[in-house]
Amino acid sequence: MLARQFGTIRRDQALGSGMNPRHIDGRLRRGEWKRLYNGVYADTAAASTWKQSVLAAVFKGGDGTVASGPCAAALLKLAGFHPGMVEVSSPHRMRNVPFVVRSTTVPPEQRTTVGPIPCTSAARTLLDVAGVVTCRHLEDALDDALRRKLTSLPRLKLMLAGIDGRGRRGIAVLREAIRERDDGRPIPASVLESRLWRPLHRLGAPRPERQMPIVFENREYRIDYAFPSAMVAVEAQSYKWHTSRSAWEQDLEKANALQVLGWKPFYVKWNDLLDPKRETFHKLRRLLLPQLFNA
Repeated sequence: MLARQFGTIRRDQALGSGMNPRHIDGRLRRGEWKRLYNGVYADTAAASTWKQSVLAAVFKGGDGTVASGPCAAALLKLAGFHPGMVEVSSPHRMRNVPFVVRSTTVPPEQRTTVGPIPCTSAARTLLDVAGVVTCRHLEDALDDALRRKLTSLPRLKLMLAGIDGRGRRGIAVLREAIRERDDGRPIPASVLESRLWRPLHRLGAPRPERQMPIVFENREYRIDYAFPSAMVAVEAQSYKWHTSRSAWEQDLEKANALQVLGWKPFYVKWNDLLDPKRETFHKLRRLLLPQLFNA
């Protein structure tokens, strides 16, 4: 049990496994265990890790307590979130603890587990972080959760339908992000594709089609962002997703198919998004607008 729980154990778990209070006291006295909180212990031979701290905080909170907010997002490995802070949501009052506590009851249908750690579901986690992160950060996490099937648009809409947004930060932003993705098109295949959405909207051109399918010689390809009236195909080029020979060859085949079908491929890299002068997008605008005007 200790190994499965990152070296932590609750007093009731220890007693339920056959130990008695003297055994527990003896291990504490000999330094084999240490007390993290009242009724929560850790094996001193186990490494002190972030996950151990999160599970100990959940144990401290008692029944119904789950990791939540950015902490749950990091456990779920949503894009842009990393281990660091410890936050829980609990129906029980906790004071003078070294972690963030949200005093709320999370319904069973909005909970999940990551290993031994109870935490909020992906849908509830997105709702909780919507008010504390930037719009871009939220959209990255949303696309990541949808891409990995940790949640779905219907599930998110059902959850939001029962929530009064008044006084709750971020809920309008989350609703708008869901609405933008509720068009039947596949979710962007990478964080880079997600990040491209907003800059493309600022070009002064019509809204592009996301993941538009094209067929060449009985093989289907998908354009990351397509401007059909201008026949311009914007492709997100991320080194992370194109390091294998097969991925490189598939990209070449797709580029050739686009050229034969009359499309003008235009490639955008991570560094293009970081460029304060937005030179790449100025070039794209110069390519797009004459084509749209003459269309």
